[in-house]
Amino acid sequence: MSHASIRTAFAYAILTVGAALGVADSAEAAVYRTRWDPPYGQWFPDLGWSGTSALFIPDSCLVNSGTVACAGMTAGFAQAELFSLSNPSSTETLAFNQIVNLSSATFANGLLTAVTSDFFSPVLATFGAAGGGAYSFSLKFTDQGAFLFHLQNGKETSPPCGAPSFGINTQSCGYSDTFGQMSFSLAVPEPETYAMLLAGLGLLGFTARRRKLRLDQPVKGPDGGCQSITLSGR
Repeated sequence: MSHASIRTAFAYAILTVGAALGVADSAEAAVYRTRWDPPYGQWFPDLGWSGTSALFIPDSCLVNSGTVACAGMTAGFAQAELFSLSNPSSTETLAFNQIVNLSSATFANGLLTAVTSDFFSPVLATFGAAGGGAYSFSLKFTDQGAFLFHLQNGKETSPPCGAPSFGINTQSCGYSDTFGQMSFSLAVPEPETYAMLLAGLGLLGFTARRRKLRLDQPVKGPDGGCQSITLSGR
């Protein structure tokens, strides 16, 4: 394989890993995954919910210990899986397909321990244990953990009545009683990403080998004999 092909393969590898992490330049931001798994509470007593989200924190915002609030910290690619506590095989996934700002991030001994965020836009849940299509849910992170904010259809509120700081929590507009204790880990590409990457590199090598074999085959001359050719610039 030529030097140009090798450079192309490595560039493809870098782009593949970067896309898998969901960042354009992973060298300038730390990418974390966060998870949580609480029951919802009194308003939907048979409802459990677990969730994940990606967090992007620029290197300039990283500290060893303390709480920072700086521009460029975001959360995204979040989802919450709703399930019935009495029948865990019954589930529905809410996908929050947008990016929201992180207001703050807290570190202890170099480890991320808490974040606070804006609200993710509401998503309608058709799941029976979550009101069977009568409620939309938003997601928010606080220093206490993750929580869902429920809003009965047709109930417009501004600011959101489900923010705990407002002290309002009702059946028509409120939030999960149990905050999801969030765990944090630095994100790494999934095994499937490595498999796809290796397959891509293998395909590049196979293509280069096929091309070399074709170029090495003798070329028939005008009299039916073989003649050699010289390729320059390769």
